[in-house]
Amino acid sequence: LGSLIISKKTLSQPRSSVEAKISITVNESKNTPIDSALVQIYSKDLLIGSGFTDKKGKCTIASIVSRTVTVKVSKPKYLPSEIGDIKTVPRKTVSLNFLLTLDNKKKGIRLVPVK
Repeated sequence: LGSLIISKKTLSQPRSSVEAKISITVNESKNTPIDSALVQIYSKDLLIGSGFTDKKGKCTIASIVSRTVTVKVSKPKYLPSEIGDIKTVPRKTVSLNFLLTLDNKKKGIRLVPVK
């Protein structure tokens, strides 16, 4: 008896042809760039990308498979911010601007218990 070999090839697009980028700029209320802000990208409740802003308040997250996402930005002593329902497009960059405000309740004041 002979043997029969069946080969199944899957044709798919290279990842780079379906990936999108998100470019984020984060400033303080006085248009001062915020360094080291945490940028997180979520698809539903799943974290799919993250990074930190540079000295110019900029962060680019690449290799995002095209989908609808939510971008969250946070930094200690600032109120967090998010933008949802962002639709990414293959081979395109979505640019977002965030304006963070100091959290008056967290200005670095250390509470010391009174004895």
